Amino acid sequence: MANKLLWILIVILLVIASIVRFVNIEINPAWYTDEGTHIEIAKHLIQGKNLYLGITDSYLIAARLPLFEHNLAIWFRLVGVGMFQLRLLTAFIGILTGVALYRLASLIFDDKRLVIGVLAIYAVYPQAVIYSRFGFSYNLLALLIISGFYFLLRFQASKQSRYLTIACIVFGLGTIADFIGWSFIPAVLLIILIHNRQYLILSIVFLGLPFCLYALFELATHPQIFLHDLIYTLSRAGGLPLQLQIENLIKNVDILVTSSWWIPAGFIGLFAMKSVHIHWQVMMFVVIAFIISGRTVALYDLSAYYMIPFLPFVSLGVVSLVSKFVFSLKIKYHIKSTIFVFIIMTIFSITLWQNVGQIRSGFSIGIEHFLISASEANQIRAYLIDYAKPSDVIITSPTLAWMFSTQVTDFQIASLVNGDSVHFPATLYPERIAFDIHYKEADYAIVDNLWRDWGAVHMPYVAQMLRNIQTWDLIFEANSIQIYRNPLST
Repeated sequence: MANKLLWILIVILLVIASIVRFVNIEINPAWYTDEGTHIEIAKHLIQGKNLYLGITDSYLIAARLPLFEHNLAIWFRLVGVGMFQLRLLTAFIGILTGVALYRLASLIFDDKRLVIGVLAIYAVYPQAVIYSRFGFSYNLLALLIISGFYFLLRFQASKQSRYLTIACIVFGLGTIADFIGWSFIPAVLLIILIHNRQYLILSIVFLGLPFCLYALFELATHPQIFLHDLIYTLSRAGGLPLQLQIENLIKNVDILVTSSWWIPAGFIGLFAMKSVHIHWQVMMFVVIAFIISGRTVALYDLSAYYMIPFLPFVSLGVVSLVSKFVFSLKIKYHIKSTIFVFIIMTIFSITLWQNVGQIRSGFSIGIEHFLISASEANQIRAYLIDYAKPSDVIITSPTLAWMFSTQVTDFQIASLVNGDSVHFPATLYPERIAFDIHYKEADYAIVDNLWRDWGAVHMPYVAQMLRNIQTWDLIFEANSIQIYRNPLST
């Protein structure tokens, strides 16, 4: 009877987690630029092309690794290409992450109430819900990190080497899902070194295997391009001086701790875990990875998605903190148990109610000004698709670029003719450009807030480009998005 009730609770929580992740997913939240990048890459992979907004041979230059992109391409073959399909995949991955987190919690806690509590909190945790509704590859990384850590702890408990092998391969897959996946590798090696150093060499081999296979394939097909893009991407991600890294880490901690109660409560709760053995492994794993990540990148605002792999651990910590507080009270055990369940249910109910409200009215993320509404995007597509020819060149942001079958490029890539770009190098080989990307040769430009409030702010040439484009013929406008037609276009 107890097992039946447990399974009923699990199913109910997974259904609720699905509802808050799937309902109105295509339009809420509005669309983000990185989502368009993923769709654009996967769309061309389906066609057998290695092409990103006019750059040929490797999408590594856009800091994208193969695991998510190729899985997305397979998914698109099955269900079609689009923002809804992308978000459907990442939301489903979010549900699988909840299942993996439940299994991990079962290893950490010997009390089923705590395990169910972790699943309940993660099901409605606002950041976890919001970012699984975005089509971000970091959702796949979160699933891999939780699964890898589960098998690592399973190995620690059983001493069966097959679990360590699986753990290392899964963590290794994380390194070809996103670069931030490498942030977890030192912690994994440190845990193995402390507890099972005889397996260290074997672990290094399996941790490095996925990336080595990927690198060997790339070196065999286009070695110079791969090395150029890899070196540039690594220098862009980790080239800060030590002092700036420390300042960046401090700023990340300050903003994350003061922006909401979830993350400080979660991290404090990780320290409060009952089992000292597991407690230190969890803390080493999470804190080391957080320090490595947070020293070079922002973990908030436009880059808050970097926190996605850490969010399951926040849920774990929140439940651990509540448990530590309640079960330390000098009262009868059954009363403690009732108080614990009441607190978890209260957090769950209030947060679920907030989620339901935001599903109806729109999620509050803090970066809405840089997002594009699905309605406006579809208006732009519906208008321009009747005018643009396959040979036409369109300059736009990645958020919209994937919607067109013409020659499409990004305003950042178009600025490379002046050597002025934030995310792309001036050393990019000219022969890798598939068509003329100079904006003066473009037929159309689609201007949105990302141009005005980010591109033109950070890149002087984009600001100049924007001023000149705004003298072109304005042929259509959908609230914050304008389509300009080059008067010199034939």
